[in-house]
Amino acid sequence: LRRGTVIVNEKVADPIQVALPGAYVLVKGDAQNGAECEMTTAGQASTVSVRRGLAEIRGHGAPVLLRAGESAHVQASPQGGGEQPAGKINKVIPSGQIEREGSAELPLALNQTIDWNDLVRTLQTGRAQITLLDGSTLNVGARSELRILKHDPQSQQTQIEMTMGRLEANVQKITASGGKFELRSKSAVIGTIDTAFVVSVSGDVTKVCGVEGTTLVQSSDPNITK
Repeated sequence: LRRGTVIVNEKVADPIQVALPGAYVLVKGDAQNGAECEMTTAGQASTVSVRRGLAEIRGHGAPVLLRAGESAHVQASPQGGGEQPAGKINKVIPSGQIEREGSAELPLALNQTIDWNDLVRTLQTGRAQITLLDGSTLNVGARSELRILKHDPQSQQTQIEMTMGRLEANVQKITASGGKFELRSKSAVIGTIDTAFVVSVSGDVTKVCGVEGTTLVQSSDPNITK
């Protein structure tokens, strides 16, 4: 939600995710009573009001849980950068860690928020699934390391840097003008707008396998065109 008002009024138990500037909101209800939540955004400020069910606001800092009759204001950081949420850990098999600028290392944990510029590292047999704000998923294999440099669901621009390991990306279809999903390794640049692919990175070697749709792979050296 970049501007205006949206009302989530659903009778579903599964959470509904809405992205706001600087945060995202999980609206939760149940099959009997459902959930009703109103969100209004103007500029970098948003207001979240719950009428039924629960709403969990995830951004920089600890999550905020709102119950029926409660409301809260959300203010995006004017500096952007690492304080902008990119998504969350949807599934995890320990062990792993998140390196965040200005903070101690965080353990990979279920529902942990991933911010822009966070370095995500899986260790030994650890694995994780990251769900980005636009619904794209990143399945991170064991002994892998990647950094989400940028993920803007409104402009549909995503940039990821991968230094080692294995990743399966399932990318939501990009329809915004100028939108792109780009993954870079030491030796390759991988781009797509509507696909699923698997990438394996080991030193200077990058292997890419297309699973669905069209994936563009080119050298990270601009002098190499084939």
